[in-house]
Amino acid sequence: MKQLSTLIVDFLRTQDFVIISSIDKHGFPHSSCKDIVKIDPAGEIYLMDVYHGMTSKNIAQNPAVSITVVDEHKFIGYCLKGRARIIQDEQISPEILKTWEDNITSRLAKRLLKNLYQDKGQSHHPEAKLPHPKYMIVLEVLEIVDLAPHQLKRRLSMAKSVKVYSTSTCPWCIRAKQFLKDNNIEFQNLDVSGDQLAADEMMAKTGQMGVPVIDIDGEIIIGFDKEKIKLALGI
Repeated sequence: MKQLSTLIVDFLRTQDFVIISSIDKHGFPHSSCKDIVKIDPAGEIYLMDVYHGMTSKNIAQNPAVSITVVDEHKFIGYCLKGRARIIQDEQISPEILKTWEDNITSRLAKRLLKNLYQDKGQSHHPEAKLPHPKYMIVLEVLEIVDLAPHQLKRRLSMAKSVKVYSTSTCPWCIRAKQFLKDNNIEFQNLDVSGDQLAADEMMAKTGQMGVPVIDIDGEIIIGFDKEKIKLALGI
């Protein structure tokens, strides 16, 4: 089982659904959309399905599957490969069912807001007509593929504006700046111990005086959180 980094877990939690691909009886891939209801950083992802369609039949014959999730705006994407198992509806915990119901409610609310303020999509809100879940898919992740081209990720990360609010005596500040240097990320270092304007600016952004604080194109990261920095930079 492949452990999931904080970077991947946080990214998956921002997605409304994923594409799961299974293998049919003829050896061809079959793809469908499923909702994520639980993510175990140890290496398992739980997906809900409301129909007994081809996916469940394919998994019964061949447990090898993959799930794909992308954000074209941020140019981030992953393909997670592994083995799947089926948990029938009567074995699904109430907590998991509640999470699924909350996800559906959230999607309905988003659709209503989009219809009110943006281009109208489906006016009849298909989520409201979804039946009760028939089963749950549990994917044991064995391989993780980063779908973003490495060179493009590097160019995008280098183009971002990065500020580091730090002090010269803070060990975590030193580590954060060294991490950026090791990844060839240009940044502006602001020593808040000797620069009152920088200290005031950091306070206005975060409401606190702990360092380091890293500002990546307006995304604020307090402390040296390597995975969050990588996610913000797309590296």
